[in-house]
Amino acid sequence: MTGSKREGGYALAATLWLVAFLASAASLLTLWVGRSTEEARLLRQRVQEEIALADAKAGLFYAFLVQPLSGRGLEVATSLSGLRQIGQLAMSQPFGSSALGEAFIALDDRPYRLGRSVELRIQDARGLVNLNRATRDELMRLLSRLGIDQERLDPLVAKLQDYVDFDDLTRPNGAEREDYRRERLPPPANAPMRTVWEARRVLGWGAEAVLWNRSALAEVAIASSVVGYNLNTAPALVLEVAAGMTPEVALQTVALRRKTPLITPETLVRSGTLPEFTDPLRFVPFPSDVFRATFILRPGGRRVQLLFQLTPTSNEAPWRIDYQLELTSVAEDGVAPSDPTPEFPDPATLLASR
Repeated sequence: MTGSKREGGYALAATLWLVAFLASAASLLTLWVGRSTEEARLLRQRVQEEIALADAKAGLFYAFLVQPLSGRGLEVATSLSGLRQIGQLAMSQPFGSSALGEAFIALDDRPYRLGRSVELRIQDARGLVNLNRATRDELMRLLSRLGIDQERLDPLVAKLQDYVDFDDLTRPNGAEREDYRRERLPPPANAPMRTVWEARRVLGWGAEAVLWNRSALAEVAIASSVVGYNLNTAPALVLEVAAGMTPEVALQTVALRRKTPLITPETLVRSGTLPEFTDPLRFVPFPSDVFRATFILRPGGRRVQLLFQLTPTSNEAPWRIDYQLELTSVAEDGVAPSDPTPEFPDPATLLASR
């Protein structure tokens, strides 16, 4: 009897161990299946996002190829006769303020909806502060409004201008090759920057967290060869920097130009300010050929941004993408998704008009 009890105890223990092992295996299998299912879901969502992004980019570039630009933005026609009329008016009155097309796409980073899964914002580069060409006063005002302390403004501006100029002469409070060598940093380019983020290589700029948190500088600045400012596409902060407006007047101007493009000095007088037109190329009431496009993909809130330039005379392609990058998603940085009401024109509609 003792032997039978002992064997029974061994059998019970073995059974318990087997049950525990099978339970653990089942738990691990369930966890693995759950992870695989989630990975498959994320992969499927990523594929759908890439398809939606490719379609949105194709629609964006096609719209810029077949529709003309005006002082209002990208004009939209849905008929061949309307398209011809827009083209003739745009050629004869490139800075005209009259409504040319049946509709238009604003180029001031206003949101547009592409279907149910993509939000598109287009920003004219002439509406941003060009770090390669901005004056010292403009850069001082820009950095001040972004939160840089007064005592650090002049050194930062001098170092940026030393970085982009073509010589090795050092400005007061500036920095050239020898200063970078002492800090064990790559030497300055002594050439125009290619992206806003290159400014982080400028001595002292990378340490200014306020410029890079939430891409604060990149929202209102650009690094390109674009000349002048377009007051019709500039954010309120850029209106303060470029035109010397107060914050209140800048907001009023943004509201005014949604009704009447800022083409002539008279329209600027109505906004409560009139910038000095000493330089005829300083304020140009027409979009440039460089644009920043931001795509927000739903439902995850993934954001993709690219900078492209129209190159109609190129032998390779009628546009060139200078860069494309992933931004922090809306869900991650806490920005609430917007609900834009305007809809970007369907490429099929534009195609039918041809």
